[in-house]
Amino acid sequence: MFAPYPPAKWQGVQAVPRVVTYVEGQGALLPALATYPIPALARLRTNHSGVSRMAVPANTTLLYDQVDNARFLDVVVRFDPPVPSDETCGVRVQWENDTEFTDVLVPRGTVDLRILVDSFVVEVFYDHGRSVRTTLKPLNGGGRNKLAFFNKGNGSTGGDCIFTRVDVWNMQPMGFEAYESVRV
Repeated sequence: MFAPYPPAKWQGVQAVPRVVTYVEGQGALLPALATYPIPALARLRTNHSGVSRMAVPANTTLLYDQVDNARFLDVVVRFDPPVPSDETCGVRVQWENDTEFTDVLVPRGTVDLRILVDSFVVEVFYDHGRSVRTTLKPLNGGGRNKLAFFNKGNGSTGGDCIFTRVDVWNMQPMGFEAYESVRV
């Protein structure tokens, strides 16, 4: 006899579903396997905002006020030319209480980032998935999110951080109906 579980909504993913692809080497980059969120996640996007060519001066953090305090975010950032100096430019994911945050530092040579923010997870895909970083937010950090863009440079190294294009979407929760059966 099989007893079905009642339907259950599931939220708070630890990692999003991904596509794995082989990427040819370019310049100094070796061939690699890349992982990137599945295209179907774009259907969860709502309330788009964006900005072109944002320059962040040295030793500055700019709050991106176009985010409507969303709980779930999809952020795509492009750099052209690639980031010239190591880990002075970045994106800050800050949550409700304004005192806790996750800084996403941008390594030299990066051309794009995709940042997915869920209740307790920040996932970062560098250069269309050549490198991926998953960070857990503190348990008390599950509220609404804010974004900021920063430049930790001191002015003598690298000048402005140039964010060529920033696109931000609020996201609907990643949920699915879970049905399972067990043998009793």
